[in-house]
Amino acid sequence: MPLRSPLLALLLAGGVALCSGAMAASPVSANAEAPKRESGELAGHPYAIDLAIGPLESSWTALRQSLDRYIATQRTSFLDKVKQAAPSRLPAPWKLSLEFSVAARTERFVSVVAFGDIEPGGASPSAIIDSFTYDTKTGQMIALPDLFTDFAPAEAALAGSARAQLLAKLKPGKHHRPLASDAATVRSGTVVGKGRLRMFVPIVHKDRSARGLSLIFPSRQVAADTAGPQNVDVPTAVFAHWLKPEYRDAFH
Repeated sequence: MPLRSPLLALLLAGGVALCSGAMAASPVSANAEAPKRESGELAGHPYAIDLAIGPLESSWTALRQSLDRYIATQRTSFLDKVKQAAPSRLPAPWKLSLEFSVAARTERFVSVVAFGDIEPGGASPSAIIDSFTYDTKTGQMIALPDLFTDFAPAEAALAGSARAQLLAKLKPGKHHRPLASDAATVRSGTVVGKGRLRMFVPIVHKDRSARGLSLIFPSRQVAADTAGPQNVDVPTAVFAHWLKPEYRDAFH
């Protein structure tokens, strides 16, 4: 597996960079699956696929199905790239690594983060990151717009908060180095109406309520590739006005 950024190391340990007084997500009462490896050769190129899935409850059927579909899509895309790769006298192995871990669990939601990369025949790896959120009450997967009665103003509020925090990180602080980015990149990466705010996990409090949303930005969206993925915590007060009635009790 690739080295994790501080964000992903924390996310995949079972928590998120939370607000003051918050705690990591509750542990999942299930057994983790044994890591899986597939290897072979296509069009003269050796390849390997490494897959690890953390503990998941057996009742989370829709979540597991969503992860399985994602894995199948990533595998097919990866193998297509291997097949189409140019011939090489000394072909280096192609590698796909994927790890899935529960990053947040509240009374209402379970969020899984996928993290990994593709190493294309010895070239620089391409990072993979994604998130999946499951509504334990309805038994359905949810996307960010599903939380709101009107997503446009909610997205504007979320993006505005994220943008302000990221712009503030461009300057060195007492406890952090300046973010490897610039104002134009931050603004472009947080523009509304373009699907920029897609990945998220709830911010989990010690009482297992959600106290906001942690927005996740992949590498290069709001910062340089060397900075890795970024996350920004947005408190509930920023978007509470637009929450659907059925989700208002899930956030505090």
